[in-house]
Amino acid sequence: MKKHTETPWHYQEGADVYTHIIRTEDDRIVISLRQDSKGQSEADARHIVRCVNSHDALVEALQRQTTLMELVLGGMAESSELT
Repeated sequence: MKKHTETPWHYQEGADVYTHIIRTEDDRIVISLRQDSKGQSEADARHIVRCVNSHDALVEALQRQTTLMELVLGGMAESSELT
């Protein structure tokens, strides 16, 4: 599987009235969504940017918590073996 486009991504403010554009730091277009009358496309585009840009930090936090839980649960198992 190929690696995804480098982050961070950003929502292009002031794009034309017909599209919502997500770009990379080097200004490459990653996603272009058509405008809709209810603002859903803009909300989706902004949500995609937040999710993509948060992904690595969230994975790291989950890995730290998993390691901590393994240490805690492993310690509990060891102490119950002693009694």
